[in-house]
Amino acid sequence: MHYIVFDLEWNQPYTLEPNMIRRSGFPFIGEIIQIGAVKLDESLQIVDQFEVFITPKFLPIMHHSVEKLTHITMDKLRKEGVSFRRGCEKFLRFVGSDGILVSWGPDDINMLMDNAFCHKVHVHQEVPWFDAQSLYAKTMHDCSQQYALQKAMDEMQVQAPNLQAHNGLHDAICTAMVCQRFPFLEALQKKREKQGKQRCFYGLSRHEHKIFESIVTMPRIFRQSNRAKTACPVCKEPLQLDPIVGVVKHRFLSMGSCKEHGTFGVHWYVGKSISKHLGKRYYVSKMVTNAPKGLRELYARKK
Repeated sequence: MHYIVFDLEWNQPYTLEPNMIRRSGFPFIGEIIQIGAVKLDESLQIVDQFEVFITPKFLPIMHHSVEKLTHITMDKLRKEGVSFRRGCEKFLRFVGSDGILVSWGPDDINMLMDNAFCHKVHVHQEVPWFDAQSLYAKTMHDCSQQYALQKAMDEMQVQAPNLQAHNGLHDAICTAMVCQRFPFLEALQKKREKQGKQRCFYGLSRHEHKIFESIVTMPRIFRQSNRAKTACPVCKEPLQLDPIVGVVKHRFLSMGSCKEHGTFGVHWYVGKSISKHLGKRYYVSKMVTNAPKGLRELYARKK
């Protein structure tokens, strides 16, 4: 068994307006431009490391704040980057058949799944994932507060003078060093025993994607029948939807069942748009996907 501590850097769109989503075909908040990771053995010693730069496909213009923060330029990505499909496949080989993913906070695993989804990367197995940030907060402070990685490094007296923040590989190394300084393995074991099932990295396949615009208030998003009704992607009969639950921030999820073709995942991504004439409005990007075991377990936990 190995622990794969990873960190991602991603480019951001200049706007998340519905028209931009339609043009790019990319409904998420970031496209990965760097994957950095280190492999830890069962005693949490670093035994290998991994880094790959990704040339973005959907967001080919680097956001100025991302470039300033990461010092990654689009010129560098064009020269040194590979496609996300190739980079992710290399990363999955690095993870191996016995790897357990670890990241500081939930943003990286969500971003990894979003990008694998949009780039149609086949994930051949469900890889367990754990949040080192939440384990640290619970173990060291008995709370659920989100501690910044630098704060945890200061508290654990982790010195990394030659490592640069907002670099995927360097942040992965810093996260690993924090895990070495607090009872990470004990906390992880308690989490597994308490939770029973851990969250996983798994693959999704898109069957349908629609965008609904100009919704006045949040409560109306799922109340209107034309947004709640969803058809089976195979026979086009209405899916029987389970209750919609919040997953994280702007993400919502339901399971839809068809008597003949089984269960599908129904995902909603809620965003805000500002209209010069109408003011603030909400829009919903809705997708229907397959429903692998990991997605069904995530829904059951959130429900």
